[in-house]
Amino acid sequence: MVTAAAPTANAVKIQIDTTQVPAAFAGLTGAGLYPFNITVADLPDGDYPVTAEVAGVRTEKMLRLRIQRQPV
Repeated sequence: MVTAAAPTANAVKIQIDTTQVPAAFAGLTGAGLYPFNITVADLPDGDYPVTAEVAGVRTEKMLRLRIQRQPV
């Protein structure tokens, strides 16, 4: 049972396309739930693959993030 959020033991590297973004938090928040809090990179509108790397192991590019600015 998870009673409080716990950071990962190893550093987490997150990439949006080829841009590395800092992870403000990466850790366990519930049984089997490991969220990553990131600041989205300043990239042009479009769909970008997102990968995570922990202890030298990288995820596949299965997740895509859509960046779309709101008109002012």
